[in-house]
Amino acid sequence: MDIGTPVTLELLHTDHTSHELYKSKVVDIKGSYLFLSLPSGEKSGKTIFIHEGTPFNLRFVGKDQSVYMFETSMIAKKKFKIPVLIFH
Repeated sequence: MDIGTPVTLELLHTDHTSHELYKSKVVDIKGSYLFLSLPSGEKSGKTIFIHEGTPFNLRFVGKDQSVYMFETSMIAKKKFKIPVLIFH
């Protein structure tokens, strides 16, 4: 995964069902932390508000054209030149 890689965030509900998809991209990578641009709804295009600890499945297409997915959660918000969300 590189800076600029588009990612899809799939919101996980408490019963681990998921239906809501959001698009974002990698802004920075530091150690095991991903800094993502604010996600927008895949259908609505609207930016969403996310609370710390909100669980997601994160998907991206690797350089080998394989789809990778892992479960993560948003751990913090930070403002660089643009607002970003931090995932571990």
